[in-house]
Amino acid sequence: MAGGILAFEPSQAKMRLLNRVYEISYKANGELQIGQDRYCGPIFILKGFDGISIPVQNLYAKSGRRVLTVDIANGRLSTGVFSENTGKCYRLHIDKKTGFPVVKAEVAVSCQENRAVLKGNLIVDFGNPMLVFLMSRHKSVSRAIRDGKIIPQDARDANGNVVAQGIYAESVTVCGQEYNGVSIGLTGKMTSIKELGFLGMPFFSSAVAFDFDNGLMSVRQMPAME
Repeated sequence: MAGGILAFEPSQAKMRLLNRVYEISYKANGELQIGQDRYCGPIFILKGFDGISIPVQNLYAKSGRRVLTVDIANGRLSTGVFSENTGKCYRLHIDKKTGFPVVKAEVAVSCQENRAVLKGNLIVDFGNPMLVFLMSRHKSVSRAIRDGKIIPQDARDANGNVVAQGIYAESVTVCGQEYNGVSIGLTGKMTSIKELGFLGMPFFSSAVAFDFDNGLMSVRQMPAME
């Protein structure tokens, strides 16, 4: 509760933020006042993490609405106002199992002479450093690989063992935003993830507005990005 005492419990779970995995030392569930806004949801204390990270889907404006705009390029987070930056909105929902925001998306990938259009849901992940990270088990991705429209490339360690896979795309268009010269992550190991993949931090170089109450996401269109 706001102004109350949070009951923290020890935890042995882990959490990934950008390029690092942190141990969760303690966890609680409750409410925090952040300026004029409120955060309501799970609260974690991470071992070795010096800072604050907020899942934006759990942030409530003074009006009580979960409406905000993330503008990382200009270092701003605005709450309480939803701006339809493009005139086109994308459907958004919160996954009941994980609590992650999930957006219905289309990802067009161009690799040399080949082009694949991948359709599915992307998890909005502010902790992912890649523009797009795809699940190779998803039917749209596995079909594109089978048909030779996208060709996975192996990353190997010093002993020659494959440690990761990825795709280098000459261009990628996601939610109407085009990017050039993009490395895309690819994995088949995360079997619990049924979505197309993750939508990571580089996507938010454009201002993105969220209306979690009404299930909408809007993106400010920018010129093609390198």
